[in-house]
Amino acid sequence: MKICFISNLYPPFIIGGAEISGKQTVEGLEKRGYDVIVITTSPNRSGFMETKNGVKIYRIKSLNLYTLYNHQDQPEIIKPIWHMIDL
Repeated sequence: MKICFISNLYPPFIIGGAEISGKQTVEGLEKRGYDVIVITTSPNRSGFMETKNGVKIYRIKSLNLYTLYNHQDQPEIIKPIWHMIDL
């Protein structure tokens, strides 16, 4: 069975526990013989594909004003606009 896991963030880029839980779920399914891929955002403005622990990870370019990886460095006035685009 093929399974696609979609998440804004995926390790090694971690902001909270959801990324850790997602990684454990994905790698657990992979160990059980499922064909698992992950689609997530890229830490930079270009996309790429990598394989870690047998899982293909597609990191796609963000179409928003900035990526989640540098959100803390952004001016407060820009953040509501980012969230509206994200919706």
